[in-house]
Amino acid sequence: MRGRKKSKATAKRATARKGAQAKKSRKKISRSANIRLWWVARGLLAGIGVVAAVLALVYGADKVMKLPSLSVKNVKITGYSEIKPEQVVKISGIRTGEPLLKVDLDKVRKRVASHPKISDAVVGRELPDTVHIDISERKPEAIIMDRSFFTVDSEGVVLAKSKRYPGTFPIITGVRGPWKFGERIDDALPGLLVLRALAECSLPEVQKISEVRLKRDGRVIVSLMERGTVLIMTPGGLENEVKRLVKMVESGNFDSSAAGYDLRFSGRVVKLPGRDETTRKLNNSSGAGGSANGQG
Repeated sequence: MRGRKKSKATAKRATARKGAQAKKSRKKISRSANIRLWWVARGLLAGIGVVAAVLALVYGADKVMKLPSLSVKNVKITGYSEIKPEQVVKISGIRTGEPLLKVDLDKVRKRVASHPKISDAVVGRELPDTVHIDISERKPEAIIMDRSFFTVDSEGVVLAKSKRYPGTFPIITGVRGPWKFGERIDDALPGLLVLRALAECSLPEVQKISEVRLKRDGRVIVSLMERGTVLIMTPGGLENEVKRLVKMVESGNFDSSAAGYDLRFSGRVVKLPGRDETTRKLNNSSGAGGSANGQG
């Protein structure tokens, strides 16, 4: 009897413990669920708050942008020399009175840089009422001759056209036109590359250039101004050819009275024979047409 009573009491205590444990587990689960719900609710509230803040900021910023004190009153142009500032303002598309903060600076830059005589532009705002446009004008580098004279910059863009030689710049011959204002003459690039390379080497002996003849076989023949000495070069080998020329000048072997020098060969410079024979060979060699303007 006593043994049965003890076993019943033990069973009751075990049942009670299980019930208590189950109750605690249910409380924990409920608490965890409540915590999750709290975080979800908090996230939703935060999201709503952010959206509300953004909307308030947008509507507030729009009002700020439209303030009369922040409208465009001035367009400042810098960097010009040949182009009139009024032209730049016109092509920029900026209107006096429009909201300064709504001016699309990148679109303005692209519109201004589309002008044939402008290579690039930097556009910025100057609070409270000014747009500043700093332009980079294209600079004349050479004259391309083909029936007329076309002034071009270092990229071959046509800046002007004339029936007479405008002077000052070397002539490039051997390319066919005509071309329009603002058009890029890609066929003239080999001559322009040679001119730039010779200008950068800073040798007084080769700075005065009268003509650059472009030949169909890829040769570029440079005629120096003082005595008509010629340099035969190629766009693909410019770096090494200029090095050979510099070495020859610095060593005292450059003779400005010579007929010319062929710089195309690795490790050596070929001195051309007498002027009459050199002229004949250049005119009769591959690619030389012998025309009055040096085309070939």
